[in-house]
Amino acid sequence: MAAVQAVERAGQALLDEPLLAANNVLPLLAKLRRPNAHDEITLLTAIEALKLFFLDASTAGQLTTQGSKKRRKQVAAGADASDAPAQHAAWLAKQHATYHARLLELLSSPQPTLQVAALTAVMEAIRSEPPGRFNHELLRKALAAALQPGARKVTTTGSCDSVIQDGATGDARAGPTGELLGVLISKYMPFADVRYHTLISLQSTAAQLASGSGGSSGAGSAEAG
Repeated sequence: MAAVQAVERAGQALLDEPLLAANNVLPLLAKLRRPNAHDEITLLTAIEALKLFFLDASTAGQLTTQGSKKRRKQVAAGADASDAPAQHAAWLAKQHATYHARLLELLSSPQPTLQVAALTAVMEAIRSEPPGRFNHELLRKALAAALQPGARKVTTTGSCDSVIQDGATGDARAGPTGELLGVLISKYMPFADVRYHTLISLQSTAAQLASGSGGSSGAGSAEAG
């Protein structure tokens, strides 16, 4: 309970003072990186807090403007290091990429509740990041991650936590659960874009299975820092 309350406080601070409390993003992302170390409620709370924070940042234009992109590139190249807004924009972009990577990893978690929560968060990002444009590239990656079959059989021998760790870090993939597929079909499949990219993802997966290659989810390996 204490862990959940700490995550709730961190998330609320992010919403109340997104600039002053921005570093709260780091421990929340760290929880998603190592889900075996945390209970399910803590993880779900962290996902929700990060989802709201990045949606607010996107709505405020902090993740999308051409000017911000240019300044982030300048900071990454070592230019204008004294420009605090540019430094913050570059840092925020890095955490945003890490957030997406963590969600894609959790789509292969053996825990159905985590799969569904990750799917809901990533679909909200697809719809709203950036505002006014459907993020087809992120949708493609999400469907590839969600529909990728398990790399090996995941058993429940031992602790459930160890299974979650394997699934999230790529050592094992649980594949899509019935709960995730149910939400995908009932909530998102009515949209033409989702149907189209789902078919593309299934065709790719089928081709990989036929060739015995297995494939990858394209989740990336962004790290918070």
